Amino acid sequence: MTIDNPKVLYKFKDISGNKIEQFEDMLRNNHLWFSSPLNFNDPFDCRCVYDIIDNREEIVKRKAKFLERKGMSYSEAIKQAEQDIPRTPKEIEKWQKQQIEWHSRRAANTGILCLTQNCDNPIMWMHYANEHKGVCIKFRVQDIRDASHINFIASALQIEYVDTVR
Repeated sequence: MTIDNPKVLYKFKDISGNKIEQFEDMLRNNHLWFSSPLNFNDPFDCRCVYDIIDNREEIVKRKAKFLERKGMSYSEAIKQAEQDIPRTPKEIEKWQKQQIEWHSRRAANTGILCLTQNCDNPIMWMHYANEHKGVCIKFRVQDIRDASHINFIASALQIEYVDTVR
């Protein structure tokens, strides 16, 4: 889900010790740090959950849906999924485990920029701005006047928090 068109987003930063250099680089050179999920303080953040299914027909349907979202027609997606999904239960189990490993590696090698719509949340100041000793940086994500400006922050996705892992 995309964020409901916020005009601004905020980034909390700890600027103690050598982290001040990263902050200065951000301001001077327009660099942003995208963190690895492996370094997040919540072990459940970005954890891959893959629903193992024994039924090949269901696996083919799921794969075809995924391929459709990537732009394939339904008939192309079904044909491709039929080719991609192994036939025997043992091969299917092995394939599904490989999918979990691949998605886990991909998530671990993905950089994530964490922003918020709220600049006055005490918990954010506590956790991400070194117990209120850091800074909160404001990013304007709408009404950019320079047409050549690439506004990648405006296409940010909102985090969905859940009580149980699905």
